[in-house]
Amino acid sequence: MRPIILFYKSIYQVGGAEILLSRHYQWLKKNNLNVKVLCFEYRELDRVHFDSEDLLEIKGINIIQKIFNLRVIIMKLNPEHIYCHSGFLDIYFSLIFKRIKYSIFYHHPSSMTLNELNKFSLLYWKRFKKIYHKDLFFSSFLNKYNTLNFVDHLLINIRAIVSSLSFKKAYKIFVLTKKAKNELKNLFNLDSIALAGALSRKELSKFKNFERKNIIKPNINLLSISRHEKSKRIDIIINSIPFLIKQGLIPKLVIGGKGKETKYLKALVKKLNIREYVSFEGYIKDEEIQSFYEKTDIFISLNWADFNITTFEALTFKLRTIVSDETSYTELFSSGYLYSSKPNEKALVNTLKKCISCNDFWCEDKLFSYLDNYTWENYFQKILDFTCNY
Repeated sequence: MRPIILFYKSIYQVGGAEILLSRHYQWLKKNNLNVKVLCFEYRELDRVHFDSEDLLEIKGINIIQKIFNLRVIIMKLNPEHIYCHSGFLDIYFSLIFKRIKYSIFYHHPSSMTLNELNKFSLLYWKRFKKIYHKDLFFSSFLNKYNTLNFVDHLLINIRAIVSSLSFKKAYKIFVLTKKAKNELKNLFNLDSIALAGALSRKELSKFKNFERKNIIKPNINLLSISRHEKSKRIDIIINSIPFLIKQGLIPKLVIGGKGKETKYLKALVKKLNIREYVSFEGYIKDEEIQSFYEKTDIFISLNWADFNITTFEALTFKLRTIVSDETSYTELFSSGYLYSSKPNEKALVNTLKKCISCNDFWCEDKLFSYLDNYTWENYFQKILDFTCNY
């Protein structure tokens, strides 16, 4: 049986994309398919697991040699299909003049990150401005654009042209939400398929009988789990704590994760003199997450993103969950469990008050029937159906 290749450029930290990659691998293995994971860098991570015989870490003294070695390995494996979870340019260059099919996972909309630079090219910048000039964070994109020098613009335009070619050569492009699908079409004129997964059916079944917690005021237990990066907006959650205290509530905010913003976040807690209300738990291992969810009243994820796996994990525990208003629309917003908030302190406090006072929830059967649409099993089967003839 010809193998399926999963490619991820650098596997070195735990995040939603890495978890998705691992789940994809595990599902393919469970279905008795021949699968290999290729990457340029690999570190062992919690929640991200591969059998050693299926993992190939490609070495080289520079990126050109790595891409050449990648090409050699791909030609040797002669795969049925390549799923590119990260590093689509590397896959494109490695397959020049070859007809091997590959599909791209496009995880993060261009309008929700400063790191994706193609939008700043001559091909797309005018269009991007026209579509997104009224967005709350457009000024951040404009500031970034204004810092670019001639060499930056030259490199960005070259990259944008090659990126366009790589996307057009892709057999399929998978995005997580309809919002991302519309952006790809409107900004880059690319067709894509919107599918998303976040839960295992086994876990969903396990927690179906989990009893929903009643919030007993004035105590309110809050939880946030993510990498500590600026885009996660954990500082907004921290800044909301004094407002909650002034309104007679006794909040207890548990912050899981770590990252380059950890030092700043701890300093902010100290500055606001709220250390008795906030605890930093560091990275929370997979086997420990359930105990944190069980102690929580409201889960908060204000990520600058349109989709978040941890949101769905929290919902399986029937937690009231708050996400940013950039999150792609879902019927769950009418369930009594999921709420959206503008990413600022006062809006978050108002949303928290709404959360606390809500007594109108979907019945459990309806909630879990809807969540079943987001199981890994459904997600990866649909992807396989779209791309392979197995």
